[in-house]
Order: sequence, then C-alpha cells, then structure tokens
Amino acid sequence: MKILIGILVLLIALLTIRWVFGTARHYKNAVATALDDQPHDFSALITEEDIQVLPPLLQNYLRITGSVGKPHVRSFKLTMSGQMRMDQSKPFAPVTAEQYTFIESGVRLFSITMNYNGIPISGIHHYNANDALMHIKLLDLVTVVKESGRAMQKAETVTYFNDLCVMCPSALLEEKITWESLNERQLKGTLLKHGHEVSAILDFDDEGRLINFSSDDRLAFNLEGNVENIPWSTPMSKHGMVGDYYLANQGEAIWHYPDSDFAYIQLNIESIAVNPSK
Repeated sequence: MKILIGILVLLIALLTIRWVFGTARHYKNAVATALDDQPHDFSALITEEDIQVLPPLLQNYLRITGSVGKPHVRSFKLTMSGQMRMDQSKPFAPVTAEQYTFIESGVRLFSITMNYNGIPISGIHHYNANDALMHIKLLDLVTVVKESGRAMQKAETVTYFNDLCVMCPSALLEEKITWESLNERQLKGTLLKHGHEVSAILDFDDEGRLINFSSDDRLAFNLEGNVENIPWSTPMSKHGMVGDYYLANQGEAIWHYPDSDFAYIQLNIESIAVNPSK
C-alpha cells in the first residue's frame, strides 16, 4: 500500500511539474499573451497598388497565392504534420506542430510533438525581440536540448523570414525587406529584424510558384551545443489550396553539410488562419 501511495504521489508531482514547467504550458501562455497584445483592426485589404512596391516575381507570387484582396497580415496560425529525425543515423518519426506568428511584435511561437518509438518528445521555439529559445523535452519533463541567446535569435530570424515567404507571403508587405532580382526565376531578399540582418535566395518555377528558399545565415546547433554556419534550404514539393490561399503545402528542411545533405524534417501544412482571434 505504501509503495502504491508513493507511486501515486510521484505521478502527481511529475504531472504538476509538467503542467507548470512543460513546453506545452509555455507555448499556451505565450500565445495568450501575444494574442492579447496584437492590434485588433484587420479591416484593410491588400490591393494591386499595395503590391507594386515588390519586385515583379513577388507581385506575381502574391497574385498566385490569392493574397490580393485578402486582409493585411497582423498574425497567422498554422497547423502541420509530418516527420522528423534528430540525427542522420536515426529513422524519421511522426510529428505534429502548431505555430503562431505575430508580425508587429515579431513573435514566433512553434510547438512540436514527436512520437519516437512510442515516447513523446515535445519542443517549443519562442522567438521575440529580446531572445530566442529552443527547448526540447522528453515526456515534456526532462530537458534534452535547451538553447537561447543571440546566435539562436539570428538562426530563428532566418526561420521567421522563411515562414513569411513560404507560409504567409502576404505578410512580406509588412516587413523591412530589401529585394534584389538575380534572374528571371530568382530573388535575393534581406530582412532586418530584432537587430539581425539575414539574407536568402528565393527560387520560383515557370508558373511563378515558390519552390525553394535557401540561406547561409541560419546557424546550426549540434547535439553538443556547438554552433556551425551551415547552408540551409527548404525545397517545396507540392502546392495546393490551404484554406483561402494557394501555398507550397509540402516541403522539407535540409542542412547542406560539406560531406552530405541532412534532411531532418518534412512537413505538410494542414491549415492556416490569418489574423486569428484565438
């Protein structure tokens, strides 16, 4: 009986710790705060006149995605599914993810859960004006990886830029981005956000759809906590309607190491909500 009571007390203690300090709780609280802080006037619609400030390739891209005539973006929410692996020698495991991005404050919140051999691994990315955090936990209790600081914030600035280009391109109108046309199918974009300047190359197909985003500025953090400057890309393999937008709804992320490429995550966008209230 004493053993059973001890086990019960331990279980309650672990669940309490998870509830208070888990990544899921962190994510939920941060989302609630960001939603309360965002502007509430979402009435203005994107017009043809608005997109004239962009290079022709991007103007066409916004038309293709159905962004013209839709609201200007203050925030967006995504749900995703796919598979991920932590190491090149490991197999892929199924993942589900949810993300909120807030343009004016520059907050990005990404929550992911992986089922690895029946064991749940949860993670959060919390990017804001002051810092960026990547925190991964086993059973949402035991920390596996925890990184923050300026290097992580720069890496997450590239991710933030990628999200705008791939997942919600109409939000590009709201940011400080310098564009350079490289050729008929390529643009170079340079984003200034939270004190970091990051650049990326955008590749478009013959139909004007975005098919790749590549950058040399997304620093890689290995399992030992060391930082490496490794080229990074997110090629897109499928496009389709996601809600009211025509997007690249399937793609992967790849580190291009000198000796091999490491594709570590493959995601499908399941839903998008622009300017969500919850």
